[in-house]
Amino acid sequence: MFDVKNTQLPPTATSLAQALDILEERLFDLPVKMITKDPWTVNVALLDHLAWEHSVDVWDLDWPDDVKRRAIAASSEVHRFKGTPFAIKAALAAFDVDTELLEWWGAEGVTSGMEAGSFRVTAYAGRALYGDTENTIDNRMLYAMNAVVQRVAPVSRKLIFRLGERFRSDVFLRTGVRPAYLNKAELDPGPRPNEVRGGLAVRSGHRASRVSNYTHEVTPRTNGLQLAVSVRVAVRVLAVSNETHDVQRRTII
Repeated sequence: MFDVKNTQLPPTATSLAQALDILEERLFDLPVKMITKDPWTVNVALLDHLAWEHSVDVWDLDWPDDVKRRAIAASSEVHRFKGTPFAIKAALAAFDVDTELLEWWGAEGVTSGMEAGSFRVTAYAGRALYGDTENTIDNRMLYAMNAVVQRVAPVSRKLIFRLGERFRSDVFLRTGVRPAYLNKAELDPGPRPNEVRGGLAVRSGHRASRVSNYTHEVTPRTNGLQLAVSVRVAVRVLAVSNETHDVQRRTII
């Protein structure tokens, strides 16, 4: 708490000077993160004030916070290069918009019959600006993007602005065979032929002895081969369609 008695103001200081002295002391006591002016870290409640300080040309309180931060961060570059294609693209990039700019003297501009001294800005929106809606583009977004381009584009040139959206659909197709080999060897015992052995034993006469030996020897069976095949099927088809809406055409009076 600030102690009024510790002030360095003279005793003749007015009530207003004393109040400002108290206010200044309280401001210095605030945490640094609360008084930062970095658009990426500043408190959300201060974004509107920071936009005013950075002279953001077009501003809407209903924009998402990330769009507000990008618009503030790009403001200095936009003002520095205002009236150039770079400034137009930088201003629209804050709204997650892909921009195509065509000059009348370019090959495509001549082919399409653009008027001399004109240029065309086509912006493809990648997201809805005002909440999650079924359609990316609505009237509010149309007016907002038109206002942004009007404030950045050169006033000495004829402007054609179009706002559109891109539709992308993906279907995947993958085919393949995955072999799995199972080598199975089975050994079955089988009897060998009998063996007959004869020998003489002499005692008081001749004696014949017959010995039969039965042994088993393993013989391998024909290997069995099993093939397991797994097939993955998917389809990938990439279709991109561009749909644009001409917004405004401004001519020099």
